[in-house]
Amino acid sequence: MYLRIYVDRMVLRRVDTGQECDRSSTAPFTSKRLLIGHFPEASDLLNGMMRDVNDRVGPLSRNSQLVVHPMEMTEEGLSAVEQRAFQDLGEFSGSKPVMVVTGTEVLNDAQVLRILEVSRR
Repeated sequence: MYLRIYVDRMVLRRVDTGQECDRSSTAPFTSKRLLIGHFPEASDLLNGMMRDVNDRVGPLSRNSQLVVHPMEMTEEGLSAVEQRAFQDLGEFSGSKPVMVVTGTEVLNDAQVLRILEVSRR
């Protein structure tokens, strides 16, 4: 799975099937200083997206792998607190391992699969 996070919006892609869910939050999760400033709202949005993607194309294993990619508010890099928030967001969705990546370019499925392969080593 590949999760891109924007201001009050997430895009979740299941790379094994190409199924994608793009959703804006009805309850904002971004604060003035943090992309995930309100964790419960972000977690609720992601969990709903995970259910939708999995219901449409079949279940994932209990410990599905996830790449989390914050796309905004990362100009000076991620602090340890931000890194942990993204990690916890993925783990609260039932994913393990969770890899957090940075950069401005959207990753393609092959790039996501390479990152997940490295995380298994």
